[in-house]
Amino acid sequence: MDDTRTLGLANISLLETAFADLVGCPFFIKNKKLEYVAANPAMVELCGVAKIQDLMGRSVLDFFTPNIARRYEVLDQEVLLTGKRISNVVDQTFSRGSLPEWIVFSRMPVRDSSGQCVGILASGRQLGTAHGKSEYFTRLRAAVSSIRKKYNQPLETSRLADRLGISTSQLQRDFRTYLGMSPQRFQRQLRIENASEQLATDKSIAQIAVDCGFSDQSALTRCFKDIAGISPGRYRQLAKQYID
Repeated sequence: MDDTRTLGLANISLLETAFADLVGCPFFIKNKKLEYVAANPAMVELCGVAKIQDLMGRSVLDFFTPNIARRYEVLDQEVLLTGKRISNVVDQTFSRGSLPEWIVFSRMPVRDSSGQCVGILASGRQLGTAHGKSEYFTRLRAAVSSIRKKYNQPLETSRLADRLGISTSQLQRDFRTYLGMSPQRFQRQLRIENASEQLATDKSIAQIAVDCGFSDQSALTRCFKDIAGISPGRYRQLAKQYID
């Protein structure tokens, strides 16, 4: 591979080599058009393609559902427009299996010699994902399904654990072991995902907060910033540009 491939000040080949052997740590670089120009095997696996070249020149729309793709491109646009890094955003994708694949991603600008943003670089790590058909997988899948169906309602972990025939502490351990987070955090993630989809509509942010199970708009805003890295209002602005 030619080791002189660059984007701005980024040596693409060097970075691909550095991230090549990191299992469970997706990496990519996109240009200003938000097309992939670099990736590693973990990103290839995440997108469900055979080789890195299958990603080149293509966008998230080619590999993920519209709602997931919009979330990713909104964050990418925020980095391009502001030149600011977005760190440790937990997101999920449904690229394989019936359980979500949870990933912590950080995005940062790629600059040219004049300091202008010419692309973005992102790196992440996959949180634990349950594989196989063990009793742990089976009950976790049931717990995930239950919380997903009632994401906007109060979460009663003790009652959920009773239905699964386990203790509350075991339920907490299952989530932390396989998804890397508590059931409560998982529910907040689901609420933000649903809020993200609704922010692409004309529904008021206050109403979205109520519909997604938050006490008020301020609670939604705090949670949204914590999980998505930007405010609901900013997300709406970028999402509408994306749709247009």
